[in-house]
Order: sequence, then structure tokens, then C-alpha cells
Amino acid sequence: MKKSVSTEILMVFFLAVGMLILASCSGSSSPAPASSSTSSGVTDVSQVPGATDPVTSGYADSFRSDAVLKDRIDPVPKLASTGKVLSTVGITDFTSVAQASRTRAGCEAIAMLKTSYENASTPDKIKCYIGTIKSNYATAGLSATSIKEDGTYNYFNIVQNGTTQGQVKFKIVKSGGIVSEFEMFECMGTAPAGHSGNTGYIHVVLSGTTASIDVKNIRGWGSGSNSGTFKNQFSVSGTVVNRVYTAKEMTNIFYQTFSSTGFTGTNYGKVIVNEYLDSFKIRAYMNNSGTGTWSNNGTSNYFANSQGVTVYGLVQLLNTTSGKMSTLAAGDGTLKYTISGKNKSSATTVAVADAEACTTTGSGCWVQSVTSQVDAWNGDNLNKLSDATTGFRYSTVNAASADTTQTSPTITMGDTEAWNCSTIDATAAAAGVTALTTVDMSSLSSQMAVCDTQYGFGSEGGNINCWQMEQRN
Repeated sequence: MKKSVSTEILMVFFLAVGMLILASCSGSSSPAPASSSTSSGVTDVSQVPGATDPVTSGYADSFRSDAVLKDRIDPVPKLASTGKVLSTVGITDFTSVAQASRTRAGCEAIAMLKTSYENASTPDKIKCYIGTIKSNYATAGLSATSIKEDGTYNYFNIVQNGTTQGQVKFKIVKSGGIVSEFEMFECMGTAPAGHSGNTGYIHVVLSGTTASIDVKNIRGWGSGSNSGTFKNQFSVSGTVVNRVYTAKEMTNIFYQTFSSTGFTGTNYGKVIVNEYLDSFKIRAYMNNSGTGTWSNNGTSNYFANSQGVTVYGLVQLLNTTSGKMSTLAAGDGTLKYTISGKNKSSATTVAVADAEACTTTGSGCWVQSVTSQVDAWNGDNLNKLSDATTGFRYSTVNAASADTTQTSPTITMGDTEAWNCSTIDATAAAAGVTALTTVDMSSLSSQMAVCDTQYGFGSEGGNINCWQMEQRN
């Protein structure tokens, strides 16, 4: 049987199709406009800077113009040579290190970077897909006249091997020949209970030299006895001059629920990543809690836990290539963190509130409290440094406050972000649109897979569960 195009590939295909008539041939680009400090320089959607595109200004530049002087103030005594590629690094890279040398701080930092760049790479796959779709659009049942670029919405129904996979609507807006906006609604995958309408939303805005990308996902999942929901709102903001970032910040706010045999829990938080030419800066807060049970010699035991972690860190950035996740790597790093963790166990059912009520260890309670601890690690072998003061930009991290906060978020599609997956707006209807245009993806699987390999994140996706370091010896 022919393998179906993955939901992720289909979702990004929608965005690529919307850019089809604006794109140049595969591997080529339009001539750059004259240098300007007041314009993004983006004249068609194929030139829109990707969320994963590199930044031209270094970390020291964000503090003062004299980068050399900054490095004298905050010396960098050693730098990793290869680091760990974000798209391929996994939990085994950390658990293969001897127990005494393992770096939980390094694991958490790289896990946050991995998740952030997986989120960022999804809309960026369009740059890879454009050439493929350009040369194969007839196979997909499209023509140049099927797509509008005048600011009105396009409506597609996606079919794969005779089965409807989902629906999409999108629009492209230009102002004075410069792309100013792209917006997409997509109805793909599994919607969680209680949610109707589109499960994904993307909005790209370019205004002068300011760029912003906003993404929302509301999805459900299930496999055997495991199930859950995932909701996030991911944004990229930055300064773009002549199609190049001079500053960039990514923010991911998320909320997850999960249920499996013996455990039910939630996980939420905020991760902010500032990218520079030579470094990542990470600020984050994460909270997880849940209840579960286990059996001891046939006797049921119950537990509940609640943990909050706040971090601030700087990590060396290596091997950046424009929008290419197969090379981007994290090197040496230093992280300051505060942990507040509580666990309650009992022979009878306990709730998260029972764990949160624990104040000291004992009588079924276990309490962990770590305040402003600083750890550093070697980016090549992932060994914790015995002396954190020799770590990457230690003095800056040590002087900073790990103070990012985030309450449990409510993530929904707002009024302007929602679509019921079928209604055609009045403007498009007045222009003669009466139904969604069918797009057949059946013959493009192998071509799309090439792009998925370049920008993909392997079988583990963006997940590294660092708590497993304590269980794998």
C-alpha cells in the first residue's frame, strides 16, 4: 500500500500551495532589492524570512557595540567544536554519560531548544516545498488560475489516495509590491473533545523591518491506552533588513494533558528563546503535575506530584544554515534554575492538592527545593562541568534572575482565528467561489519526504523527557 503523506507534511503543503504562483523555480531566488534599513526587502512570499533563519548580530552586540570588550567582561574560556544537532539529539545522548557526570541542566536546556525549533521549522518547510509544487502542481490538480494573491481567501479540500484528509483556507496580501501578510486556517488531524473547527492557524505579518509569525495548534492524540491533548501558541518576532534577521525572539506557551495506564497529568509553561549569531538565550517556566498508581506485591499504592521549574541560560550556537535543521546544533552552555517539587504517596487515593500541601519530607511526602543553582556542561560530550564558573558565559548567567512566570494558560482559537472548515466568506462567494477546490496529494509523497528529512526531528519529535535521566543507569 502506498504510504500516505503525513499530517504535518500536508499542513505545511497548504502554506506552500498558497505561495505557488509567487515562487521562483526550485533553488533560485529573486534579485535582492537595493539595501534599505527601513524595509524588509521582501517582494514575494518565497522571500519571507523563515522562523528558523539565522540572525546576523552576536550576543555581545545586544549589550554594546564593542563585542570584544564584552567578551573580556564575560570571558568564554572554551567552546564546543561540534555540539549536538537539535534535530537528532535524544535522551540516550544524556543517559549514556556516566551517572556522576550527567547534566540535568544541559538536558533541560537542549530539550527546550529542540521543542522550540521543531515548532519553528514547521512553517519553514514551505521554502523546501515550493520548487516541488511549482513543477508538480498539475499532478495535484491545480493551475496558476486556481490561486488568488489579491488578499481574498483561497479554499482547498485535500485528498490523499481517494480519502479526504482535511480542509484549508488562506490569503496572501501585498502592499506596494511588498508582501505584508499571509494567513492560513487548517483543519487536519484529530481535534480534542469539545473543540470544533480548525485545529491549526498561521499568521505572518511584515511591516517595515518588523516581522512576526504566530502559530496556534489545538490537537488531540491517542495510541492504545495512551491519549491526551496538545495546545500551544507559538510566536516569532524580529527585525528583518533586506530579508535577513538582525534580531529574533521565539515564544512558546503550551498546555498538555495526558493519560495512560496508571497515570494522568498535565504539563504547561512558557519558553522564550532569543537567537543570536553565536548563542541561544533561554528563559522559561514549566509546571507538571499528576496522579497515578502502582502495585507492590499485589497491593495498590497511590501517588501525586507537582513540580515547577524556572530557568535562565545561555548556550553556544553552532552550524547555522538558513532554515536547515539538519545542521543547527547546541554547544557549551550554562543554566541557572530554581525547582520546587513535591510528591505525596499513600495506600489510599491522593490528589495533586495533597502533594502541594507537603511542606517537609516525611509521612508520605517528598519535597525538593533548589534555588538559583547554576550548572554548566561541555557541549561535545554532555558532561557536567565540575566547576560551573568555567562554563559558557557563566558571569552573565550567574548575575541574571531566573524569573519567567506562566500561569496555566487557556488556549483557544480567537474569533479572527477560527474557521468551521467549510464556510466560504462573502467576498469570495461574491467573486464566484461556491465550493472548496480539491487538491490531490497522492503522487507527491516521495518529493515531500525529502523536505521532511531536511527539516524533520526524527522519531522522538521535539520531545526529550529529562526525568528519564534519573531512571536510566
